Amino acid sequence: MSTQPAPPVRHPPPRGDPAARAHALRIACAVLIAGFAALTALHAGETLAALCASIALGVRARRDRRSHLRSAAAWGVLAAGGGLWAIAQGGWTFEQTGLGRTPPSPSWLDVPFLPSSGALVGGLAMMVQTPAGRLSQLRAALEALFMATGLLLCGWLAVIGPVTASSSSSTLAQTVALAYPVLDAASARPSSW
Repeated sequence: MSTQPAPPVRHPPPRGDPAARAHALRIACAVLIAGFAALTALHAGETLAALCASIALGVRARRDRRSHLRSAAAWGVLAAGGGLWAIAQGGWTFEQTGLGRTPPSPSWLDVPFLPSSGALVGGLAMMVQTPAGRLSQLRAALEALFMATGLLLCGWLAVIGPVTASSSSSTLAQTVALAYPVLDAASARPSSW
């Protein structure tokens, strides 16, 4: 019985002229840089950065959805967090630049800002993969909770407690204002995974 050699692998031919593609890429980069500079001058640079990050994360989630479902879900949660941040940052920029006023606290802008941090932390936690499986995700979430609690207690003793005690803001305004440092503390741990 003789074995026949495997047929050669044929790669599809490249599309278009490589020089033309490189030129188009340079033009696209120049347009993006000019657009970013213009939006930065209009105080919209952070909004554009968050929007670009969200789109990139969404593209990655879409690419992984057939082969790596778990990875695609994590990228999707990260894209949602970036999208929420872009919406909130865009609203904040519009209120400050377009309307010429500082948004009150609490405001409608807190609705997308607050869950965006949770989605980013959740997406990072979903990416933790070890032989322990879901147990490592639970451990990662508990570590983030412990770190957030410790940072919150230190912050409360040093800054947050005295400021809250002397504040004349409503309970809702104080709760929303307190939620931001808590979420910042919770996101400190996932950044080191």
